[in-house]
Amino acid sequence: MKRCLERDKEHAFDAFCKRCLRNEARDLHRRADALRRREVPYYEIPPGDAVAAMSCRDSYFAHEHAIEVEAIGAEVDVEDDGIARAILTLDQPKRDIILLSYFLGRSDSAIGALTGMPRSTVQHHRASALRLLRDVLAGEVESE
Repeated sequence: MKRCLERDKEHAFDAFCKRCLRNEARDLHRRADALRRREVPYYEIPPGDAVAAMSCRDSYFAHEHAIEVEAIGAEVDVEDDGIARAILTLDQPKRDIILLSYFLGRSDSAIGALTGMPRSTVQHHRASALRLLRDVLAGEVESE
């Protein structure tokens, strides 16, 4: 009797699993058919306004300025024109420290290891560079 009950449970579970799989397959086929009815292949679109309306030109990097970081021999992209001009007014060590710290997220000790300066010197240069940047940016805002 116990075996019969176990077998019935197995058959019921088996039937449930098959029903779930069948329903899932049916849903997938319905979604695929709906997509096929709505989608138009790109090669079937007539040339002209439809293609122009579906396309766009990205301008993500159109206003960026690449500023070189001599300490690592790489360039950092700065989007804002004012900030880029202000950073370019700094001397090279301070510029490297600002770019490494704020644009590349390096710590003072890591910057010190890259530039060959003690951590406290990096901290001092960063603080003085921020003061200079603040003054330059404040002067640009006032002159506008």
